[in-house]
Amino acid sequence: MELSLESVYGERYSPAPYDNEIVATYSNNIQGRPDWMPDPSVQLFVESIIKDIFPLETQVRFFEKPEWVPLSVLSTLEWIKIGGWWLFQYTKVGLTDEQYKSIWSYIEDGIIRENDPTKLLIFNKDPNRCYFKKRCDDAGLTEQEFSDLLPFVKNISFPSWKREAPPEDILEVVIWCTLLWVLSDDAEEWCEEMEILYDFTNKQDWSFLSSEEEVDSEMMRLLSPLKMQRENRPVGSCSRCGTQQWCIDGYVVISDEVTMRKSEQTTMGSQNWQYLCNFCAVELNQISGFQLADDNVSNPMCGNTKCLNTSCPNLKTAKDRFGNILPELLLERGRQRVNEYKNFIEANGGTPRQLTGQTVDQILAHFQPTGWK
Repeated sequence: MELSLESVYGERYSPAPYDNEIVATYSNNIQGRPDWMPDPSVQLFVESIIKDIFPLETQVRFFEKPEWVPLSVLSTLEWIKIGGWWLFQYTKVGLTDEQYKSIWSYIEDGIIRENDPTKLLIFNKDPNRCYFKKRCDDAGLTEQEFSDLLPFVKNISFPSWKREAPPEDILEVVIWCTLLWVLSDDAEEWCEEMEILYDFTNKQDWSFLSSEEEVDSEMMRLLSPLKMQRENRPVGSCSRCGTQQWCIDGYVVISDEVTMRKSEQTTMGSQNWQYLCNFCAVELNQISGFQLADDNVSNPMCGNTKCLNTSCPNLKTAKDRFGNILPELLLERGRQRVNEYKNFIEANGGTPRQLTGQTVDQILAHFQPTGWK
């Protein structure tokens, strides 16, 4: 039986609810209701960590205003939902580089079709990759969280509610505690409800998301893991820089001028035949000013908007405090979605929550803040 996002999740496949068009358009990557709420136990989780870490006189500072902790918690979870990349970086469900390490094929109706690595995202579940313990032992935010998440809570979320954000040192602790909750077993149900791909991968162990480009849109199809197979054929090696990458293809290089030929071609036709990665092919092209002559293939675009191969030395990446390599492309996409959210607030005069009727008082009532006793 074919597995698809539409068939498995029904209305949750829609990027926004059907019943509120204004709210539905604020960010096209967000699933489910805009007024979703986490289990109120998240606040008790945050409070318990604060109690364990700080002396009483410091604990009191966190509750000077009743909305500080609840809105900080909710805003942190909202950022995870909007940004998209964080959940798959630190939980047990993660985005992999498997599509760049070997060739993957999809078997459908007796036909075997190889997947273009730039049009395939592979996720898998590994309980050992969860960062809960590491984030507990190494308190605080990563550089990316400090530059992207904290400003979102402080400069976008709190002002949208017309409330004063807590001091930055308090805000950082509450955000960190909230992130720990997301990584804990207590948040399992929330993660599954919040992110469809997390839910599917957590149940199936693997998920394969294929994108097929159309003129002005991109359709994402969830392929059945039962129909995927890893081919034994290895990736190629670049004769110029030595790197082993999925993008290796065959070129005829004459006096630094490059002409592309299909790597599957059996007849070389020239003693100048070379296998090159995209980066080296583009570099030679730029040196010679020569345009690739083969009309059957496109000009190689190293670092294009599809490639997320963190093993490639030419990919633009950032590192977090734990040594993880993060594709800059994913971080930038998350920032763009946050900017869409900000633009939505400015254009509509409130957050999606406010437009669906949520108020600060309702949020406080949901969390039932205790202050500190």
